[in-house]
Amino acid sequence: MLDRFFECLEGVESIYVFYAGVITLLIPVLTMRAVFMIFRDVFTQLRYIFNSRNVFHIFSELNNKSITIAKDISQKDKNAKIIFTCVKKDSADNLYIEQARKINALLTKKTLNGFSLQHIFPKKQLYLYFVTKNKNVNINSALDKFKELENFHTKTNLYVFSTDSVAEKVIDTANKNSSNPKIKLELFNAAQRIAYNLLYEHPLYETGNDNVNVLIIGAGTIGLEIAKAAAWCSQMTSRSFSIKI
Repeated sequence: MLDRFFECLEGVESIYVFYAGVITLLIPVLTMRAVFMIFRDVFTQLRYIFNSRNVFHIFSELNNKSITIAKDISQKDKNAKIIFTCVKKDSADNLYIEQARKINALLTKKTLNGFSLQHIFPKKQLYLYFVTKNKNVNINSALDKFKELENFHTKTNLYVFSTDSVAEKVIDTANKNSSNPKIKLELFNAAQRIAYNLLYEHPLYETGNDNVNVLIIGAGTIGLEIAKAAAWCSQMTSRSFSIKI
């Protein structure tokens, strides 16, 4: 009876040793993972600061439009570095945050205008994207940053998401009056970009036919941009083009 009892104790002791060993191995792994999760953005920012060979794309917000553009950029340029400013990590947009993590983007709570580009990126080519739902906010924020970068010596493009004709005139005036040719303001037309990407991926001149007929169903913003882009493409080839909406 005692022998049976001691055998049971040995069995319990073996199980205890096994689980104790597993726990001992897991503790440092879980601890390192927790530390990495806490300081992940710090590590990412340090990696960006000391990486002088890459081009940086910085967005004013993390939203549907900005994450779509950022994913497109990261697919076409594996060395592109993406930064989203004005990100609240406790917000409801966790889906966008996870998508940003997948492309190794840096997330910061600072606004784009509160982001000190001169100190962090003194010699790196930059692309800034002002992508909010409010077109007036986009143009005003871009103009503020444009003025701030007046003495910045790095090539920088500021893209403003607005199709407003007034914004176009304001941007043209700002560029003409600028004393720094390295800093440039540009309007970013999302519909135009979609049209160009579509025709880039599916060139009309590769149909193999002498006559190219384009049918666009719907004359919305994107449809009209596709029509204009297709008409422009038709001037680059000797084929006969027909575009119908």
